[in-house]
Amino acid sequence: SIANEGFTVLEGLSATGLRSIRYKKEIEGLGKVIANDIDDTAYEAIRRNIALNDGVEVDASMMDAVEIMMKHRTKQTQFHIVDLDPYGSASVLLDSAVQAVADGGMLCVTCTDGPVLGGNSPEVCMYRY
Repeated sequence: SIANEGFTVLEGLSATGLRSIRYKKEIEGLGKVIANDIDDTAYEAIRRNIALNDGVEVDASMMDAVEIMMKHRTKQTQFHIVDLDPYGSASVLLDSAVQAVADGGMLCVTCTDGPVLGGNSPEVCMYRY
């Protein structure tokens, strides 16, 4: 159990909050979990899904992902895990994400919209990254 560590998690681009809810429900002893999205419809979906899951202890947040990560860049406020799954490229998020992750923490970046990332040729991927 990681209960004594008080691991904290930020899901920076949460959309529905389901990944954050799963983290909290499935990882025993997990500390604070924040499900964040700047979109007001997404924020309401996060709140609704928290309620539908018996009020699981996940904090809903409605901020720009870069802003919330930069707000947590000091050693006292950094997250143990920062999870990002943007639509499109994650490159604009990486600087603030690295600053928001505590030493020894994990930065989880998943870009599920594959064609946006690499296009149809390796050259496209190279100039985007």
